[in-house]
Amino acid sequence: MILISVFVTGYFIQRQKTVQHQKEIEKQKAVMRERNRIAHDMHDDLGAGLSTIKMMGEMAMSKSPGYNSNEMQKITQSASELIDSMRAIVWSISSRNDSLEDLVLYIRKYSFEYLEPHKIECTMDIPENIPQIKLSAEQRRNIFLVVKESLHNTVKHAHATHVEIKIKTNPVFTFTIHDNGMGFEAINVNRFGNGLKNMQRRMESINGSFAIENGQGTTVKCECLFESKEITS
Repeated sequence: MILISVFVTGYFIQRQKTVQHQKEIEKQKAVMRERNRIAHDMHDDLGAGLSTIKMMGEMAMSKSPGYNSNEMQKITQSASELIDSMRAIVWSISSRNDSLEDLVLYIRKYSFEYLEPHKIECTMDIPENIPQIKLSAEQRRNIFLVVKESLHNTVKHAHATHVEIKIKTNPVFTFTIHDNGMGFEAINVNRFGNGLKNMQRRMESINGSFAIENGQGTTVKCECLFESKEITS
């Protein structure tokens, strides 16, 4: 009787664990579906609206070049920047982009597309083989926003002509952004100090580190140790 009781108790405990595991899987799937729905709606609704605003601004400038051209240029530029920001948000919340490889490739794509209109040459050094590690939306978003802010500071403050980006994935994920600009003096850091604090805060929120160096340009270096959670599907 004791053996039967132990067997029955073990069976029900195991069954309870199985049911709980299945519920957790279903919960994760529901979250992923919701993330994808939000990303899809943002892309279709907000994206279409912003693109229309941008197109209308461009049409107004082409029809009346001398009429409020500065204001129309600002509207068009703002719409373009919002479109880029929206695309980044859509990318960050979509579950289809949860891998480390997706993050690295997106950083490469964004960097070239962002720097080219500003006549800044960009070179990148990335690993040939990127581990198939799954990242959270928070990790991908925070790392990308640090990259974005770094490139923004380069364009706005550095007067650089070249940016070099190096990414390493083994054993620690590391990205380094170096420009050949004028660098910065300590007295001028307050001019964009909030941006630097935000980048540091973002990396610390995902258990990473942030450092900035001044010498023959500016170098931003960030590191983050990811759990080895392999992608199985």
